[in-house]
Amino acid sequence: MCYSAIVEQRLKKYQQNFGARVDFERIEDGFRRKAEEGFEFKVTKSFEDNFINPEIAEERRIEEWIRISKCQRVQEEESQLEVYQRRLSIVEGKLIERNTKSSIQEQEICLRQIDRVGARLKALGRIRDSESSEKRIEAESRIYAKNFTPLMIGSECYGGQTGERWVVPARYLMRPEGQPESFDRKFSGAYNAREDHLEKFPWQFSFGKRHGILLVQKFFENVNLHDFERRKLEKDEKIQNVVLCFKPREFETIFAPCLYAHSNDEKGQLFMHSFALITTQAAPEVMAAGHSRSPIFLKASAIDDWLFPGKKSKRQLYQILNEREMPYYEGARMISVEPKGHFDRKMES
Repeated sequence: MCYSAIVEQRLKKYQQNFGARVDFERIEDGFRRKAEEGFEFKVTKSFEDNFINPEIAEERRIEEWIRISKCQRVQEEESQLEVYQRRLSIVEGKLIERNTKSSIQEQEICLRQIDRVGARLKALGRIRDSESSEKRIEAESRIYAKNFTPLMIGSECYGGQTGERWVVPARYLMRPEGQPESFDRKFSGAYNAREDHLEKFPWQFSFGKRHGILLVQKFFENVNLHDFERRKLEKDEKIQNVVLCFKPREFETIFAPCLYAHSNDEKGQLFMHSFALITTQAAPEVMAAGHSRSPIFLKASAIDDWLFPGKKSKRQLYQILNEREMPYYEGARMISVEPKGHFDRKMES
């Protein structure tokens, strides 16, 4: 499953390169609800950077909501910092009197949490500049499950003039229309939809109706270390997880087809868009690295055919999905090696 990806976050790119209209109203609503209601409108740092130098009224309002939300976050993080600093002071006092294993562990926990809170505070105060490293920009454009990111959709399912492309903030974990919030926990992997399951639950509600395109630059997969090394698990060896990064050779962007849904609040008003990336059997080089699935890479000429399903038959839709590029994915780059299960805990944090 493609659990994470580096996605194009610059809204002007969608406007200039794809002639897409940006739904500033939906973006503003997300940041407003985040500040006023605690709504989990998790976006990347790169997405927020779209509003550093606002040019129009909508961008200025969004910038103000981001500022309010950041101030709230800074206050929360500073309160956490004070808590851990007090705990550290207490445990260090205990260590002076008696050096115990539990006190040493408590000290390590406090120091680790202080470092993490400090890093988050630093990130909250950081402003993108022209000298920002490529590595940092990539890290700040990387999405995970439950993150909101720009998704290009068609006007057929959104309003506006026929044939218009829109860019909306959408959550990377689809919740079908009418499903309760508990769906997200029960189907926590609903951010990837298998190509051969599109007519099954829960994808059948969107397939042929609500289609999107995600602009992916790189994607990440989790594989077992022994699979990556093409060997059997040794006796008494614990399963370890490897995070691999894949990038298509000779292409800057993958046009990844998606299905999306919209959820309404109790008043019947649009609450959020959410989506899932469609995956297919992995390319041979991805398969050789230990993973069996990867995103579909549509040809640029097939984008509008996918975005505007209209009255196309299922057979025609599958034909569109087959209009794909078949790039070679650069040799898998190992990002980290972690105990099995660590990845899942990290996503929930």
